[in-house]
Amino acid sequence: MRLLFLYITIFISFWSAAQKTSSFVSVGVDYREYPVDVENVPRGGYSGGKGLPFDDSKFWRVMSIHSRYGLRFDKNWLFSLSLYSRHNQLHRLEGINFVNPYPQKVKEKKVFKYDVFLDIEKKVKLRKNREHYFLASAGVGFTNINSQFDVTLTDTADFGPLPSQHYQGTLLHFGPRISIGYQYEKIKASLDAYIIEGPDLTNLTSLWIGATISYEITLRKKK
Repeated sequence: MRLLFLYITIFISFWSAAQKTSSFVSVGVDYREYPVDVENVPRGGYSGGKGLPFDDSKFWRVMSIHSRYGLRFDKNWLFSLSLYSRHNQLHRLEGINFVNPYPQKVKEKKVFKYDVFLDIEKKVKLRKNREHYFLASAGVGFTNINSQFDVTLTDTADFGPLPSQHYQGTLLHFGPRISIGYQYEKIKASLDAYIIEGPDLTNLTSLWIGATISYEITLRKKK
C-alpha cells in the first residue's frame, strides 16, 4: 500500500507543476501466459501447495479487455489508471480421472476477475516529424480481484478414488508491474511483467508475463 500512496503523491506533484496537460483514454486487449517462478525455495519452508487444482492453466493463460484513462504532461510523461477485466475459469467443480482426464467434460466455475493499476509512463520520440515512440512504464496495483475460491474435489486414479482435497484461498495480489513497448500514432503495443505470488501460493515470487495492444485517443488539452 505504501507504493500506492507514493504514486498518488507523485501524481499530485505532476498535476501541480504541469503548465500544460492533456487527458486521454485507450482501449485494447491483453494476453498473459502461465506465471514463471523467479524463486526456487519458499521463504519459511514448503508446506504444500495452497493454490487452485493442478489443471489451472485456463485461469492463468487468459485474454483480458483493457481500458485506461490518464493525463499527459510536458516532455511525454503520462500518469494513468488502468483496468483489466475478464470472464474465465476460476476452478473446476468436480473431480477428474487422472488416467484419462480429457476429453471428459468437467463442470467449471467461471467468474469476472479484474486488475487495477496506477501507472507512470515515459515516451521517447524516435522520429522527429512522426508519431513513433519507445515507451517504458512502471505501475502498482491489484491483480485477480474477485478470485476467492473454496471447493472440495475428489479425483480418481487407476486404483480408485483419491482422498478428497480442499482448496481454499484467493489469488488477489498487490504488487508492481513493468512494461516496455512501442507506439505508432494511436496504436500501442507493449510487453508486460506482473510481479505476483506464484500460482501454488507458497510465497514464491513469480512473473506473470503478457502483451497488450491498444488504441489511444487524446480527449482534450488544458493550459
